[in-house]
Amino acid sequence: MLLKTVQDDQILPITSVCNLHCIFCSHHHNPPELEVYELGHLPLALISELMDYLPKQGAIVIGESATRIVEGDPLAHPDFSVIITMLRQRFPTKLIKITTNGSFFDEANLKMLAESRPLELNLSLNCASPAERAFLMGDKKPELVFQGLELIREKALPFHGSIVAVPQLLEQNGLARTVELLAQYHPLTVRVILPGYTKYAARAVCFEPDGMINRLQREIAVLTEKYNFPLIMEPPLLKDLSGVIKGIIPETPAAQAGLQRGDMVVAVNGQAVISRVDLFNQVLALKNPLMEIKRGDSSFSLELEKAAGERSGLVVDYDLDPGTIKRLKGLLVTGCGEIAVITSRLAAPLLAGLVSGFGAKNPEIQPDLVAVKNNFFGGSICCAGLLVNDDISKAIREKGKKYDLLLLPGIIYNSLGNDLTGKNYKKLEEELKTGVIIG
Repeated sequence: MLLKTVQDDQILPITSVCNLHCIFCSHHHNPPELEVYELGHLPLALISELMDYLPKQGAIVIGESATRIVEGDPLAHPDFSVIITMLRQRFPTKLIKITTNGSFFDEANLKMLAESRPLELNLSLNCASPAERAFLMGDKKPELVFQGLELIREKALPFHGSIVAVPQLLEQNGLARTVELLAQYHPLTVRVILPGYTKYAARAVCFEPDGMINRLQREIAVLTEKYNFPLIMEPPLLKDLSGVIKGIIPETPAAQAGLQRGDMVVAVNGQAVISRVDLFNQVLALKNPLMEIKRGDSSFSLELEKAAGERSGLVVDYDLDPGTIKRLKGLLVTGCGEIAVITSRLAAPLLAGLVSGFGAKNPEIQPDLVAVKNNFFGGSICCAGLLVNDDISKAIREKGKKYDLLLLPGIIYNSLGNDLTGKNYKKLEEELKTGVIIG
């Protein structure tokens, strides 16, 4: 699992230890059957070995999790500065991206990070005052992160802000006040993460999902118009795969070229854009990409002056990786009989057009799109990564139709084919008497 995290996701795990206790932390609301792994502080020898498997291309990410390994705050590791020094010795020019709660932002740490460029911070701030932070995150020295913001500005460290939106727990205009505070320090972007809760969560963090989403969408729309940095909602609740630009980071090639939020890119170097992720990847990889753009009622071409591999400053919402789209179409072509494409409720609108469009071009293959409810976690959870076998089985039985083949999202299962409860996907084949392919 460690090797997969490093090789496939470019994430270097170093610790599962977090010094805070956030009210909204998902680890406090997990079902008891969940298979997750807390590794404590990884020893330097193991971390050094893992560095050997980092891909040559792309950034190094620290403090995120893409597997069942619980990720803590990287600066909590007692040898954090040594780890950064080791990385810089091995990868002198690689971008290092560090996600942290900021509670270790003292002069020594930020001086060390400033001397370790190229580097970006992703600061999980979540609120606008020490009192709110102490309440929300259990921070015993909440003033340090706000002092750290001053040091970030002083040392001109590039950073992104991150806010878990919990307006039901904060004083009035908590989101707006937090974005306004971050804006004073010139973030590259600010992520607003929609809250979620399971059926095991404390009553205080629960909310009416539709009302909360509508409220936050309205607030974020107003704030987006107020600031010049991209304000990103996660998950973005998209309805299609069109190449719409979410925002432009100031003083970047995209900003200098005159690209604007809301522009739709339909092709890059003559190649049609099939998703927002495809757009981002194409622009990143190419030197001086020529982009065909729709802006309102007008269409025009624009060359973006940048080096191959240089980030453009163009920001898009995450939808579907082109590799996933290609695999799905390939599996549908090779399938036969009654086929069900399994998805989460969150991704269903994105896949609906893709699946129906495939059926229109291939009349002999008419797959069903089955959006599965997250019964295992319950609450407001609605993502594929938290689905389990029992959720899928229940959805298929409720559908009342016998399928010859189920196409399942690969994110549900680990490398052994087991879901979050330890059940293998082969159990679905036996239970439903159908073929199963993990896409």
